Parts: sequence; structure tokens; C-alpha cells
Amino acid sequence: MSSHPRCTSDDALRQLADDVYYSSLMVGRKHIDTSGGYFQLGNVFYSMNKVENALAMYDKVVDIWYKCVTQFALDGRRALRTTSPGRRQGR
Repeated sequence: MSSHPRCTSDDALRQLADDVYYSSLMVGRKHIDTSGGYFQLGNVFYSMNKVENALAMYDKVVDIWYKCVTQFALDGRRALRTTSPGRRQGR
């Protein structure tokens, strides 16, 4: 038998809420680094059969990643447009 107490879903929620809180303070609540905490919160809610709460967390993750990927794609297109074929690196 293990000498460590078993972590409950409520404990996990509390720890993940702290993770999201402090990550939000460091990089912002809509930053891609914070999205992992939202994802894990969704997993815990889902394991507790709180599907609506889980889906709300997963929606946050999708929103954050969509904005990040969209911005990355836009930045890449801008970089391609500002570099003419004859002026690429190495030429």
C-alpha cells in the first residue's frame, strides 16, 4: 500500500486552476502556454462527467490555438510577400 494519499478530482481541479492562474499572470490567459492547463482542466471535468464544463475548457484551447496558428500563417505570408525571388537569402 502506498504511503501517499490519493489525489482526488477536486485536488486536480484546484492544482490545475492554480496552474492556469499563474500561467495567466506570466504570459496571459489567451497565450498558447496557458492552453495546456485549460486542456487538462477539460480532461478532469470530463472524467467527472461534467461534460459542459469540459467542452468549455476545450473550446478555450481551440480558440487559443486557432488564433496562434492563424497569426503564424499570416506572418509567414507577409514574410513571403516582402521577399522577392531574386533577393532571397543565399542569392
